[in-house]
Amino acid sequence: MESKESILNRWFLYKDPKDLSLLEALGKVSEGKLLAKILQNVPKEQLLLICRTSKYIKSICDKYELIDRLYAGELHVHDSYTGKKNIFKTDQIIQISGAYDRFAFVTKTGELYTFGISAFGELGDGNLNLHKIIIPFQIKNIPSVKQVSCGPSHTGFITTDGDLYTFGNGKYGVLGDAIFGKHKVGIPFKVKNISKVKQINCSIGITAFISENDNLYAFGIFHEFILNPEKQIIYKNVKYISRNLTFITHDNNLYKTEVNLYEDQLYLVKKNIFSNVKQLYVSFEKDYSLFVLQNGDLYKFYNNILKKIENIHNNVKEINFDSDSKCAIVTENHDLYTFSIDDYNPVKVKNIPKVDYVSIGSQKIVFSTKSDFKFDINCQICGSVAKYHTDKHLFCGRECFNEFYSFDK
Repeated sequence: MESKESILNRWFLYKDPKDLSLLEALGKVSEGKLLAKILQNVPKEQLLLICRTSKYIKSICDKYELIDRLYAGELHVHDSYTGKKNIFKTDQIIQISGAYDRFAFVTKTGELYTFGISAFGELGDGNLNLHKIIIPFQIKNIPSVKQVSCGPSHTGFITTDGDLYTFGNGKYGVLGDAIFGKHKVGIPFKVKNISKVKQINCSIGITAFISENDNLYAFGIFHEFILNPEKQIIYKNVKYISRNLTFITHDNNLYKTEVNLYEDQLYLVKKNIFSNVKQLYVSFEKDYSLFVLQNGDLYKFYNNILKKIENIHNNVKEINFDSDSKCAIVTENHDLYTFSIDDYNPVKVKNIPKVDYVSIGSQKIVFSTKSDFKFDINCQICGSVAKYHTDKHLFCGRECFNEFYSFDK
């Protein structure tokens, strides 16, 4: 049998993962260990193709759980009611949204999952009664999803083609179906007769969205706007929308709007609250706003009082509120901080992996994390040093994938 050194020399000379005989030989001289290290750096699509072609290589992948472990994230859910922890695997997560006891997340492949407590069909599983989903449920028969937003009792998402879908509690016409009375929709449906959408935010009685030409629109308690498209534009040149129709324009100014419930009118109540704003997040029920300036500084705005939040040592990347003003923050260095909006004392969460996205609910904090390579070696495909997701390998294009966690507050 050819020596391991000879095979390795040929491998580094050709660096061709499609040479199955070479890969099989590497596996046989090292009882699969060396082959497992090499296969972990092969792009997922190519690895799946190799597994379909070679039963031996597939057996090595199964033995070392290469496909599941390296190309799927993990969902850790700690149920505070039962004290149980469940672990699930998912594809790479690119966005998370939550409201109260319900969460939804989108994977890199455009899949949409929901879990938690639902009473109005807002999990998208067709069940309109009060029920709970513990294992994340993938919503089937929908196009590829780009972004999801959970409101208190309804959900909306945008497809990669810019179409808007909604489901859940349809009161006030919040689903965009022009039905303003009490009704429930348990299966996602496409909202018609609107522009292509690039961002959505579901709030209390409102579904707000930004069109591809940067106009801000909304469905909900101000009925006239859904019935008269010419009046539907709330503001132009909008870059980012948060809860309760608070938004940032392309000139980085922050605006706050409110709805007059008695006159069904929408009007600006705080115009140009702050300039040079990069990111914004607003609570559901209280008039709290957290926003980040271009330099990474974090501020709280409440009752017309502006307060800088200290003790965040790196630029803020991600912000999230829950219903009672508990906050979670992710920095550009992928550290996770939690704090109450009233105490101004962020605490770094220790002994966890690097964090990408976060959402906080009534009982849980949910976040997705970056993943390291499992073996501390150079990439056997292209020779690049194995690092994090941001460091794409020069030649083979290999990327690290995320993991997904949740723990009880």
